[in-house]
Amino acid sequence: MIKKLIVIIAILLCSSFAFAGMQDMHKAVIARMNVSSGGTPTFVEEVLRDSADLTSGVGDTNVFTLTSGVTKNNRIMVAMAWQAASPVSITSVADSQGNTYAAHQNLNFNTSENIAIWSANAATALTGSTDTITITWDGDTNGPLGVIVSEGSGISTTGQPDGGTTGTGGSTSPTASASTTSAKTLCIGIVKYYDTSITYGSSAWTISGSQFVIYSSNNKAYLFYSEESSSGAKDPLGTLSSSDTWGVAWASFD
Repeated sequence: MIKKLIVIIAILLCSSFAFAGMQDMHKAVIARMNVSSGGTPTFVEEVLRDSADLTSGVGDTNVFTLTSGVTKNNRIMVAMAWQAASPVSITSVADSQGNTYAAHQNLNFNTSENIAIWSANAATALTGSTDTITITWDGDTNGPLGVIVSEGSGISTTGQPDGGTTGTGGSTSPTASASTTSAKTLCIGIVKYYDTSITYGSSAWTISGSQFVIYSSNNKAYLFYSEESSSGAKDPLGTLSSSDTWGVAWASFD
């Protein structure tokens, strides 16, 4: 009888440990589900396209109101292009709901030209015509600023970005090549150039909307994106109608 009791107790203990292990596995799966909005990374839409003059004064800001909202746990992607009379950098990007933004790409080229990409998970949803995006600067300057905010779905809420890079040159072919690691990614980027007579004719990726004239006619930019289904080398490979100095920045989200 004692031996039988010992065997029964041992079986119960093993079952308890096994159940605890299954609980831990279940919790890990749920945790992963909670940090991902699920599905395939997809470009949803632009939710803001606007321009302004850079403000002067240390710590000054530019504030923009969204034209469309962003769904909870989708990705808020902020692409910026500016020409500064003197060098300045972005110290922070924020929104009126307190979502947390991080810098992914920043490029200064041709002395005064700049582009950058920041993003945040929309832990709190944003409402069009109500919520705002605020950009804060580290120095005194003036010059044209353009901002395009877009929304991506099916992207993990943590561990971003997957990849990306910047590139600059003087030619008709804006290019910036880097590799992504995840099989499915949303790549989003911005190209900036200067000459008023030049147009950005095509891209290996999808061009979002039309050419963006940033505040003044001699500052131009395009937003482009690509919903990739495999990992490896990626490049937006743009084409200008004639040679000019250009800068490209892009980031990928999985």
